[in-house]
Amino acid sequence: MPENPLSRVARKSYHQELLRTLDERRSLIRLRAHLKPTQAPHNPCEALLLRDLDLEKAVEAWIEERTDYETLISRYACSDSRLGSRQWPQHVPVHILAGKGSICSGKNVFLFFSGETADDCIGFEFVDVWSNLFQQAVFPCLRRTFDVESQSSVLTSLVPALERTIYLASVFQGIGHRIGFHRLSPTRDPCNLLGDFTCDVLGELSTGSLLCTHLPEFPELSLFVFFQRVFWFGRRGYRDNPWSGGINTDGHAWMGSYLWNLALERGAVVPGTGGYHLSADGLSALFPAALADITELGSTLARLGSAAAQERLARDWMKRRVTWSRRGSAFVLPPSLRALFAACQDIPEEPHFTPLLTAPTAVDACWPGNSQS
Repeated sequence: MPENPLSRVARKSYHQELLRTLDERRSLIRLRAHLKPTQAPHNPCEALLLRDLDLEKAVEAWIEERTDYETLISRYACSDSRLGSRQWPQHVPVHILAGKGSICSGKNVFLFFSGETADDCIGFEFVDVWSNLFQQAVFPCLRRTFDVESQSSVLTSLVPALERTIYLASVFQGIGHRIGFHRLSPTRDPCNLLGDFTCDVLGELSTGSLLCTHLPEFPELSLFVFFQRVFWFGRRGYRDNPWSGGINTDGHAWMGSYLWNLALERGAVVPGTGGYHLSADGLSALFPAALADITELGSTLARLGSAAAQERLARDWMKRRVTWSRRGSAFVLPPSLRALFAACQDIPEEPHFTPLLTAPTAVDACWPGNSQS
């Protein structure tokens, strides 16, 4: 949410202006505020975003081609009758035309503005940042470490549908964050007393598992979630710390190690002489298994009225699924995953991202009504 230390009224006014911008389906969206991106501290931000209205229509048509929105949202409602709004979220795909600050760093793949209700929450999904990190990091790691058959299966499925998959995933990831004990949006479940890191880990695992389980008509989603958790989120920090990477500070990264261990355990990935082999059947069963695991944990945690008891139980659960080093008092990367990351050290962990327009004055120059436009 934009932070304005001078005025709460100004923050609310800014939020309402963004809602009007979305309601009016404007193509150009200007950001100029003190923002907290997901992977950066609060900082001044200026950016000009291009809303991809064509991609929105393409994803809506994709859903109707394979199923329908009401069927999908009903599955989420069956998981939690407290879902509330069944409307399409105020979450839109955008391209960064120009910008200043960490929004253009390539580390942030979306920007989220919380609201009083689910319908007031706003999300901007940075489609071009996602595409860049897949092209520059995820796909090269896949080619380096998986056999040719797996590469062919993944790339022929995911590459032609990458932007649609990015946006479809973002919409239902947002919906998934409203579900169950592990919900994070618009507020936490009141029974959830966990610490921030533990809550983040379980919340990300829950929404990712809900997504891939409740949208089986889109196998592209399981590929998208699995490989970005392993080869992007999961790799970040490996060069600085080959023992643990970022799994002790980033819930997304911890989920990468969890999914990798579960994939090996259930035969979704199998080591071979030509690299790891991906089993499509194994991958389709992976996320329902993860969802059952995380749902059972949530049910148990909800019966505990103490924050300390919840944290202790959740941490014990995590330590049984990703190796915990008592000596270092930290989680450590699975050995086989460390070997994969070692083989990919020359591939960037956080690929550089360059907006379409790079002139220092591009944000102002491109704004309608400006004398320079």
